[in-house]
Amino acid sequence: MAITILIVCSLLFHLAKAHSNVCPAPPAAGVSYRFNISVPAGCTPYTSNCTFFAALRTNDNSSAWLDYYMEGLATGYLALGWNNVSQTPLSDIIACAYNSQTRAVQVVDTWVDANNAVLTDSNYAYLCNQSAGTYGGGRMSCSYSRSYSTHDTVNDYRIDGLFYALYGLGDTAPTVGVNNTLSFASPFNLTVTPYTINPRWYPSTAAPVTTATTSTVVTKPSSSSGAARGHVLLFLICVLATLFGM
Repeated sequence: MAITILIVCSLLFHLAKAHSNVCPAPPAAGVSYRFNISVPAGCTPYTSNCTFFAALRTNDNSSAWLDYYMEGLATGYLALGWNNVSQTPLSDIIACAYNSQTRAVQVVDTWVDANNAVLTDSNYAYLCNQSAGTYGGGRMSCSYSRSYSTHDTVNDYRIDGLFYALYGLGDTAPTVGVNNTLSFASPFNLTVTPYTINPRWYPSTAAPVTTATTSTVVTKPSSSSGAARGHVLLFLICVLATLFGM
């Protein structure tokens, strides 16, 4: 009986981690990011010779969420996104942009329309753990977590398939509107990878821009740890059920 309870609890625990819609805890400092894009290829993050660096990993507490980190030699914005065709229009982009009013980096959900204009998406339900990162000396950085699925089927892709990655940076800061909303008057300066990857199940289907590396990322602590608390509670219930079921 006890063995059966443990097996069922183990299955429930793994399913809860894989399919939780609750924002998971952010990655700890010094974690390994398995996939990255860097310019120039192979450059070392946090160094002056690295013009652009973006990395992603599966969150340790939920495989339904991906952790992202971006940094680059820019004063306006950094951008990373996806498209299922090799083009910039109709792409799904997350930008880390400088807010001149708050004087901090802000994570912005955007998309590019058919005319290459950058539009801000009001749906942030699948984004969390946004960290302002750093800004200064001509460099900026940020980090965030994103669910691979989304309820917004118009402007956001369900990133569980093969996509081209788009990345870039610029010195044109966005316009600050009401409630610190940011808008972009100029198109993003983006590069499209010559290969496709599945952001959720990387590595890529072809040789990436640079091979997977390990980078040290410092993230701010977050109070959005409901998923982690739920997993602990499930574990305790299973232990008690096992003990009393023996």
